[in-house]
Amino acid sequence: MTLIITRKKHINKVLLFSILFIFSINNVATVFAISLDQKKLYNQNILYYDLETSQNCTDASAGAITPGAGAPDGITFPNLDPTKMADAINQYIDQVSPNSKMKGLGTTIVATAKVSNISPFLIIGLAQKESGIADPNYGDGWNVRNANNSFGRTATPSQPHRVGSRLWYFWTSIKASVDSTAPENKNANGGGDIASYIANVYADELSANDLSAFMYKYAPPTENDTEGYIASLKERIAKLVALTGATATSSTPQASSTQTSSQCCLTSSTVNNDSNKAKIWNYLVTTLGFSNIQAAGIMGNIQQESHFNPDATNPRTHAYGIAQWYAGRETKLRNYAASVNKPANDIDMQLDFLASELNGPYKNNVTAPIKNSSNLAEVTRIWLEIYEVPCLPGSSECDIEMNVRLPNAEKILADFGGGSGPVNIGGSGPSCPGSTLAGPVVLKQLSPYLNSPGGSITPKGITLHWWGGNGSGGIEPLVSALRGNTTCGAGGCSVQLGITKEGGVYQMTRNLTDLAYHAKGANTTTIGIEIEGGPADFGATGIQKYPQKFEAVVATVKMLIEKYSIPIDGSAQCGNVSGIHPHKAYNACAGQTKTDIDDVYFNEVMNRVR
Repeated sequence: MTLIITRKKHINKVLLFSILFIFSINNVATVFAISLDQKKLYNQNILYYDLETSQNCTDASAGAITPGAGAPDGITFPNLDPTKMADAINQYIDQVSPNSKMKGLGTTIVATAKVSNISPFLIIGLAQKESGIADPNYGDGWNVRNANNSFGRTATPSQPHRVGSRLWYFWTSIKASVDSTAPENKNANGGGDIASYIANVYADELSANDLSAFMYKYAPPTENDTEGYIASLKERIAKLVALTGATATSSTPQASSTQTSSQCCLTSSTVNNDSNKAKIWNYLVTTLGFSNIQAAGIMGNIQQESHFNPDATNPRTHAYGIAQWYAGRETKLRNYAASVNKPANDIDMQLDFLASELNGPYKNNVTAPIKNSSNLAEVTRIWLEIYEVPCLPGSSECDIEMNVRLPNAEKILADFGGGSGPVNIGGSGPSCPGSTLAGPVVLKQLSPYLNSPGGSITPKGITLHWWGGNGSGGIEPLVSALRGNTTCGAGGCSVQLGITKEGGVYQMTRNLTDLAYHAKGANTTTIGIEIEGGPADFGATGIQKYPQKFEAVVATVKMLIEKYSIPIDGSAQCGNVSGIHPHKAYNACAGQTKTDIDDVYFNEVMNRVR
């Protein structure tokens, strides 16, 4: 017999449970005292939790919550009176969002934020930007009305979701989205309530108390005006702090008093002695022989699957372990554990089992192509679509998964990939910011990809372009310009790679060998690299002004030469270009009059490449 209990919390009142049974003549059936929509949720294994709007409800007291250690305007739980914070949130919502479905939930938000050590003011700031603080009439209101999602949180196919413009994470109520005690949030994959989700996915940014780093990951400039988002968040958090009667203080991360400049120049990253993360990295690099880039791509997936927890269990599918082995593969894992007399949650045993798969049934379609790749995005996708397979390969759902897994991989490569070998498990210390600049190229995968005309190329050369403008727009102005340029066809123009002034390297097409329309006379044999900036941002002055961009260009060219055996010198013959050239080298092709890039900049790149 199936039973659903609906409940709503009231202060100093006894919970009343209502159960309705209807018995049929031949069997026992259950009729639920809930709406059809709620019954549908139950049938999808989603527990019904307080689907009523929260407006005008009365929260419990915040008196039992203790202050945190964070700065008032920081992103971790602040050292402020929790009761005053809850009151400030309720007052602020009343002022700025009369139609908000979060009205009266100040104490719930503060209590949940404390559990995950997140600033409750950050939660409100995000909700205001994304949904007008749970206002169903803000913007198109689709996420609030259909998914009770006020934060723009996306979902993977295995998580509760509603399908809109993408997969949006689904909560059964607005209250559940900010309540760590909601049943649906218990042991939820990737974090249930919004605070635990943030703590789960953005742990490194939180530990550094770095709002900018957090926002560039939460709202990347490929889809947002990230700097504007940051400015609005700071303004809203400051207003909320002021409502408590406190004064905001700077939340700029400060270096540890025990860290010296020499400590920040360790040749390899170091982590705590008991770190599963480090153990997995070392096994992939030393035992299985993967490169740093390859190991990072694999681990970006493992982080999303289990957060490196060998005892991780999916409560719905019962997938298990660091790679979330499922069904028959989980059975094989447990049989393997028994055969070597180890418990199923033994991390060393699971790594050996993973190795047996990579050297056995997955050798040709996973291990071999990964070991032949030096492209972080490519490695991450191979592992996602062939080894893990939580989505249909090549689908938009897999693109959504990549939006989570590739940033994981980039961070892991930055932490562990700066050295030449395994990480030092025995020591402790920080990794150097930007330490990967002179090392491997970390490709950020554009999603969705630029439209390409179809077909592929065998690269024999590289073409360097500039795209104009060195403002704060990041990669987005280039993406917009290319998609809007119909001279290449209705789908716009395209290029394989884009490099921003900060040194970010973006893969713009699905594969680096996809045919792209970027240079007449050179499209069929060269990979194009668009570099942010116009004439004033290049030359000797440009190299000094934007050194990270220049270093990224050099590193990317070197990577392509090595990957595709591209000659440094070659011909600029139209239709059969080889070697490395500026775009202007093809002016004889179809009567072009290009000026990019200038000789000083190009020659210095070539000097460094040689």
